[in-house]
Order: sequence, then structure tokens, then C-alpha cells
Amino acid sequence: SFQQAFGGVDEVHSDQHILVYDSKGTLYSGNDGGIYKSTNEGTTWTNISAGLNITQYYKFGQANDNKEIILAGAQDNGTILKLNSNTWQTVLGGDGFDCDIDPNNSKVFYGSNYNGAPGVFYRSTNGGQSWVNGPILYPFAQGIGEQASWVTPLTLDENNSDVYIGYQNVYRSKNQGTFQKITDFNFGQGVTINEIVLAPSNSNYIFVVILDRVLRSTNGGKDWEVLFINPAQTQVRNLTVNPTNPNEVWVVVGGYSAQNKVYRLDNTTPTNISGNLPNFPVNCITYQKGTNNRIYIS
Repeated sequence: SFQQAFGGVDEVHSDQHILVYDSKGTLYSGNDGGIYKSTNEGTTWTNISAGLNITQYYKFGQANDNKEIILAGAQDNGTILKLNSNTWQTVLGGDGFDCDIDPNNSKVFYGSNYNGAPGVFYRSTNGGQSWVNGPILYPFAQGIGEQASWVTPLTLDENNSDVYIGYQNVYRSKNQGTFQKITDFNFGQGVTINEIVLAPSNSNYIFVVILDRVLRSTNGGKDWEVLFINPAQTQVRNLTVNPTNPNEVWVVVGGYSAQNKVYRLDNTTPTNISGNLPNFPVNCITYQKGTNNRIYIS
């Protein structure tokens, strides 16, 4: 007969992968939270993961007025808040996904997790110490009924703090919680938005990544055009916009098509700048402000 060994033991992660006894009878558990041990047949457990740099982060946001404050979404380990160089605390449970800090009010946080489906978003107005009861938006809400990417995109407008969330369509809030659908995409069942990017110098320029393409609106979401399609037909992974020129964009793509990694777009004209990059997928890109077009990829 069996009985639950981890019942009521909050400190042991629920996603287990391996159990091993050593020669002295100590039981070790390997799980998504690290490594734990028990010397009394699972009645109590000790976390021995200190020093293991094994947390997988999907996304993070940083406060504009205090670079020490970071909000990070971790795979199977919740959303974690870094207050200073020595203090970390978990503020949301489950899978931590996309999250960010209001660029104009560092007490306002947004986080997301899996709660029946990916793409369930929450808001805190006191620096992550408490969160508004219930989600502020979720894909299976009445009136939405859409699917969401596993890491559902969240974007905050640095000019006015508007909130953008992408499911199969783009939803925008101008008041930290009441969302309006601003697109009417129809890419088929299961096709979801992977990234939303805003031009820092002009909030009317909105870029959306879906499948192998980038869509653009230059009038705040009223009209949309296909800006870029990956010639190799692999997934577009990310993009970045020149902070002072909304018509200059860099796009990175996934897959293993040689010399098909990074593109620079001058308005609608793409130029392949992949050069001698190794044949690996490129997952993200960012532009260093204050430089002459210095970009970083990974």
C-alpha cells in the first residue's frame, strides 16, 4: 500500500523526477525545485540546493528608478522578486512567465502564471507585497475565449504605462486593468502571439510576432501590415526597435537555416546581417540605448 510522503510539506517541490537512497538510508529527491534530502523516510525534508545555479527564467522586468529591483518569472518556480543584492522572495506561485514593472511607477508590478491555462495575469500596486484578488486578464475569460502561448507576452509602454497582452489577438489597458481588444487577427486555431514590442519614440508603432512573421501598426493598432516574413519559414523569435527611429527594426529568427539569423529592417526593406554567426537559433535581441546601433543577441 502507498501513502503520500510529501503531503503538507510545502518546501518540497511538487514536480518530482528522481528518488535515490544512499548507503546510509538517506533519501534524496530531485525535482524542479532542486535537490532535497530526508533522513526519516520523508517525514521532513532539507533543501540542499544552495550554490546550484539551476533556475530557468523565462522573462524579467527591471525598475527604472532602482536597477536592483528585478521581477523574474521562473519555470516551475513562480515569480521571484529581487529587492537588493541579497534579498529574493517568491511573490507568485506556479510557473512564472512574462512579468514587468511599470516604467513610470515602480510600485506597480505585473506577473503571470499557469492557472488552468497559460496567460493568466495579475497586478500588484505595492511593490509585489500583495496582488489584486483574482487575475486582471486571462485567455479563457468570458468574452475572450482565446488560446495563449506558453509564455504569453506582456508589454508596458514606457511613455504612458499602457499594458499590452497578446493571446490570439492584442489586448490593451489604459488604466492598469480594463482591457480592450485592438486587433481582429484570424490566423487559425491555435496560432498565438509570441511577442509584442512598442517603439520607444512613438507609441503608435506596435510590432507583433506571430509564427514566421512580424506585423506592424503605425497608428496605435487601428491598421496592420505584414512587415517581415522569415525567408526560411522558421519562427521569428524576437525583435528590437531603434529608440529614436521607429522605422529601424532588428529581427531574430529560430531554426537551423545557415546564415538566416538576424535581419535589419529599414522601414519595410529587410537586410540579412547574419554574417558569420554560427548555425544556432537566435532567441532574443536588444538595442543598447545611446549607442550607434549596437545590438546584442543570444
